[in-house]
Amino acid sequence: MQTIRRTATSQKSQAASVARLSSGSNFVARAVSVTRTAGRVAARVERKVVAKVSAAAATADKAAAAPGASANGGGGGGTRVMIIGGDGYCGWATALHLSARGYAVSIVDNLCRRQFDLTLGLDTLTPIATVHDRVRRWGEISGKHIDLQIGDICDWEFLSQVIGVLGVCGGLLPRKTLQ
Repeated sequence: MQTIRRTATSQKSQAASVARLSSGSNFVARAVSVTRTAGRVAARVERKVVAKVSAAAATADKAAAAPGASANGGGGGGTRVMIIGGDGYCGWATALHLSARGYAVSIVDNLCRRQFDLTLGLDTLTPIATVHDRVRRWGEISGKHIDLQIGDICDWEFLSQVIGVLGVCGGLLPRKTLQ
């Protein structure tokens, strides 16, 4: 019986909290508080990521310097790779992973998802730095360069220029045929 009373009291307390939370300026104050907390959490996560990336870069440097490092085992040996959609969740992580292992990484992205957010007036729950800032920061942390090409891979002129500049496919491009 006592447990039931506590539960009922707890539910009333929660209902009162929700009512206070949703009323006027208190709601705005709570929203600002949540935003600040999200910013602090994002900063803490970024510090952890920077520490892990630095450790991974140091490990990759040791592995690349080790004799007999293979392309599959961790030493990219300067092999060029192009990551299409490198601003996204999977593409960015892949770019960091390969760059840390010695691959010459080039990101190609049209940034359409960010444009959708701007058009709709939306923002991510946690702030995400622009790909330009992240590439710059990666260079500062690891000492490695990631090339960034902004454009649409459906545009043949852009894609052929990127492939030519990066020297991917040995610089050999198939001729575009119109039939």
